Amino acid sequence: MSKALSKEFIRRRRINWLSLAFLYGSFYALRYNLSLANKSICDEYGFSNAQFGLIITATYVAYAIGQFVNGPIVDRFGGKKMMLFGAAGTIIANILFGISAYTGVLNLFVAVWVLNGYMQAYGSPGNLKVNGSWFDTKERGLFAGIFTAVVYCGRLAIMIFGPLIIAKYHWKWVFIAPALVTVLVSLVVLFFVKETPKEAGFDDIDFAQSKVEEGSHVGFLTSLKIVLSNKYMWIMGFAYLSTGVVRNGLEQWFPKYLQEVHNIMPGSVKFGAQAVLMPIAALSGAIVAGWISDRLFAARRGPIVAIMYFAQAILLLLFIFAINPLWCGILLIILSFMFSGPHSIVGSAVAMDFGGREATATAHGFVDAMQYVGASLVGVVMGKIIDIFGWKGWGPSLIAFAVMGGLLMCLVWNVKGDQVACKTRGKN
Repeated sequence: MSKALSKEFIRRRRINWLSLAFLYGSFYALRYNLSLANKSICDEYGFSNAQFGLIITATYVAYAIGQFVNGPIVDRFGGKKMMLFGAAGTIIANILFGISAYTGVLNLFVAVWVLNGYMQAYGSPGNLKVNGSWFDTKERGLFAGIFTAVVYCGRLAIMIFGPLIIAKYHWKWVFIAPALVTVLVSLVVLFFVKETPKEAGFDDIDFAQSKVEEGSHVGFLTSLKIVLSNKYMWIMGFAYLSTGVVRNGLEQWFPKYLQEVHNIMPGSVKFGAQAVLMPIAALSGAIVAGWISDRLFAARRGPIVAIMYFAQAILLLLFIFAINPLWCGILLIILSFMFSGPHSIVGSAVAMDFGGREATATAHGFVDAMQYVGASLVGVVMGKIIDIFGWKGWGPSLIAFAVMGGLLMCLVWNVKGDQVACKTRGKN
């Protein structure tokens, strides 16, 4: 394929990735809806926070396992097919969760949401497997940022409309209604998305990385082996673990922090503004980080990600001394900007770059699983820290992980993915 992409190719590629982005965005809506229904469910059935937390913890574990296991499966059977399989699973899980309102059985809620967590883990490696065939290395940073921004629209939508649904109807509809929307988006992907440029009638992109013959697939164990034997994947994995702690540590606890420390309650203008501005800042951070990594650092992902990790540490340090609720809110918004860059770059662009064409989904599955290993720490462990030290222990407990992420990315400051991409032995 020539270096200059035709207008027809770009138009067809746009249809492809936008369809996938809106589908994955609907996955976000079918994941973040649980936090909106937290109080309603606990009030209706008398669940304690610890009991409800069991649903969250079990889901993170299922999601992490799914990310690690599903990557090789996606590499074997194809991104589009397995993403639609995951969509079917998360649609069914959300409808079942809504129907479970008639039972009020905690273990049933846990089981259904574990299914949701596992099936959602097909979404990210699935879309990266497809998009990895349509974008060259030098385009992937900016693309990862734009894609993440579109995906965040799903989270933003549920944050805007979810509370309105719960206020007007029973909480079960915050699970059922978005699931029905996801059915429609899945049909768009089914009929309009093509796995590779060749399926759409174009020549495949001539990657600088190793290639695989059309129609061939590496096996499950081979995909794992070529990813796990690459030392750079381990560096990225532990860096992404840091993102899992900082990102989820902030997102899971900031609503309660606003209520208990600053008396800013859900339904108020201040609470609504904070809930909306944080995702907007996050999607902006994803786009800016992607653009900078492509244009200023020539597709080197390490520099901008390291800078944003260290910025997180500084902001978290400032958070210790912030007392005024306005300044605390501003710091949380800037932190959302800063953690979204590494979240987008490491989770998307790095997986496509460093995974190579043979193991994109496996590479992403590995690093994303590491992110949710980190996320698992912000439940019981974070709660215990707040119980012992109060909210003064919340921000400082995240600083070490932000610094760790920055130091790890400094190790790959001058590394480009196409130089060290995972390859099958014997192929050039």
